[in-house]
Amino acid sequence: MPRKSKITIPQLSDDGIHPGGSDIANRSWKASGHRRYQRLSTGESIGLGVEFNADVSEPEQVIIQIERISGGHIEPQQFTMTQQQVGFYSAKVQINEHGVHRFKVKYLKDDVWYWDSAPFGWLMIDSAEINKLRIYTFIPPVSGCMKQWRTDLQRAADMGFNAVHILPITTMGFSESPYAAHDLFSVDPSYHDPESKKTDLEQLREVVELAKKLGLRLFFDLVLNHVCVDSILAKRRPHWLEKDMDETDGIKRAGWSDGTRWHKWRDVGLLDYEPSCKADRDGLWEYITAYGLFWAEMAAETGGGLRLDNLHSSHPGFISHILSEIRNLFPDIIVLGEFFGDWDTMEQRVLEYGLDLLTATPWELKFAPHLRGHIKHLHESRKRFRFYFPACSHDSGGPVDEYGNVRAILPRLAISALMGPGPWGVTQGTEFAVENKINFIGRREQRTRFPKCPEFMELLTWLNELVENNSTIFLHAGNIRFLKEDHDAVITVIRLDPTTGKEAFLIAANMDPNNGYSVDIDLDRHLLKRKAPFIDMKTKEAFDVSKETLIMQVPAAGCRVYQIPEE
Repeated sequence: MPRKSKITIPQLSDDGIHPGGSDIANRSWKASGHRRYQRLSTGESIGLGVEFNADVSEPEQVIIQIERISGGHIEPQQFTMTQQQVGFYSAKVQINEHGVHRFKVKYLKDDVWYWDSAPFGWLMIDSAEINKLRIYTFIPPVSGCMKQWRTDLQRAADMGFNAVHILPITTMGFSESPYAAHDLFSVDPSYHDPESKKTDLEQLREVVELAKKLGLRLFFDLVLNHVCVDSILAKRRPHWLEKDMDETDGIKRAGWSDGTRWHKWRDVGLLDYEPSCKADRDGLWEYITAYGLFWAEMAAETGGGLRLDNLHSSHPGFISHILSEIRNLFPDIIVLGEFFGDWDTMEQRVLEYGLDLLTATPWELKFAPHLRGHIKHLHESRKRFRFYFPACSHDSGGPVDEYGNVRAILPRLAISALMGPGPWGVTQGTEFAVENKINFIGRREQRTRFPKCPEFMELLTWLNELVENNSTIFLHAGNIRFLKEDHDAVITVIRLDPTTGKEAFLIAANMDPNNGYSVDIDLDRHLLKRKAPFIDMKTKEAFDVSKETLIMQVPAAGCRVYQIPEE
């Protein structure tokens, strides 16, 4: 007798739908493959339409089928397209599930269903919560034990922030850098409250519970590219790290490029996501995925998310894998990526990974003309990208390091909060007018005490209140118009009401910390002349705008924010 095969032949189910050939001539979206996508928020709708070739008989029914491919399985949604004119069919589609979706048209002719032959169309649906984020970056090494963190979380909430990004709190390696982990699944012992009998993870649970009580979304930092060379992983699975025989320990170091040369980080080794042995690959992928899920669980409990450090240098295949696994368990988690690269690569990765937000880097732009252009680009890119637009970063220098004057950060706070595309934030220390970068490397025996600075803290609180009370205006991208674009120090904009298209706020921020300026606005030219006065949102003073020109006095490192009355 012939030997029976042990291999089961897979059967492909037949959905009974045939390829449609060239019946459809035009589509309202670019059907050119995986990289082309459109971006919406939950609750928003989009019109989709198709036009059939003139020599094709009218279909009996046309349906657009949409399915989510990230964040766990959901049954595909089907929307009937109605005929608008001969050969043209359309539907208004609204999707309420956060994630990456693909769609395709199918149509019925002579009792036979056909698929549109074009590639899938793609939609990214953002959680409506993303644009509301006001993020406070928290630096644990200078903040004492976890019990003492309560003061910092309370202060962040009191200033109006609704999310806290926590630098990595995993046990650190020999360099004592939060980004050089010794153990990916434990909290560094320096954060342990010595008076508590609870374990480190139990104390962290108390931090999570406090964040929930305060309405703060927690964002945990994931480092997927490297580990410390003295880590548990490096010691027990050295073959999971890339090799460099020029190093005494044989481990290839991670690093970064400034555009001219490569800088090695001596304390961290690169993870090898494509080893020659499949068992090693499977082991590493499983281990690092568990690390991601471990921290994602606590973030998701607060409605928060993950920050992916050094994402541009991470393994694309593994990033797609781990984010898929995370979203299968936590479909509403928010993912913020630190990604520096060309725009084509970013567009590709945003869709592949389903990235909710990318970090913008305004601190690199020292002068008003350059920052003005950057803000324009962020708004113009809204159909593809969502940006987190912080005024500063834990990686950047402090105000004195970057700009030579601590007060130079003040107009940048207003610019990030009121001129950006929505999500904004600051780094711990900004509220205390800390002049130089806070060094987050190295354990401290005691909590660092910063002197209070009411002016800076009050400005942050006021900006967050202004954004919260006028969310329709400030949490929207694209509703901005620039004035006085030839000014070398003052950035002046109008923010529009996106629901009406009417002018809502006139804002000017002076980036010069030493000199004030008079900025004259031609009210006729910019359609701003009103019978009712403009209201200064800080002083509540009324300004007559019935004449031809409004002269704004913008102090050094200051801003002016006027509410524009309806006509």
